[in-house]
Amino acid sequence: MDRHIKIYTDGGARGNPGPAAGAFVLIDGGRVFLSETKYLGIRTNNEAEYSALLLASQWLKKNKEKFFSQKTKVDFFLDSELVVRQMNGLYRVKSKSLKFLVRKIKSHLESIEGVTFNFISREKNKLADKLVNQEINENL
Repeated sequence: MDRHIKIYTDGGARGNPGPAAGAFVLIDGGRVFLSETKYLGIRTNNEAEYSALLLASQWLKKNKEKFFSQKTKVDFFLDSELVVRQMNGLYRVKSKSLKFLVRKIKSHLESIEGVTFNFISREKNKLADKLVNQEINENL
């Protein structure tokens, strides 16, 4: 692989469902290259987690030609074990709204070789978690 980037994503909702946001932090060369957040309105926790992944995958698709080669390795890190297992095909996605998000995410990532989804503890996802909470607070 020519390049290796890490993307930390997080989504959260205050209440389930409740006011929600998603965020991602892109690490390139060991440094924060970019971070984005989005307020989602009223969503479930799982919808927020997938929306954060969608936000990151949309950015990758839009900017792939500019910043990354076909041989870029992309590792996603999430603190949602459910989402990681579903994205890795270990668990089925039952919800229609989540299936829609999964299809969109996968379509955005299909042209990138070497995409992985990895579970991490919440402690290791502090920056993305902080961005989610800030975004929710700013929109309450």
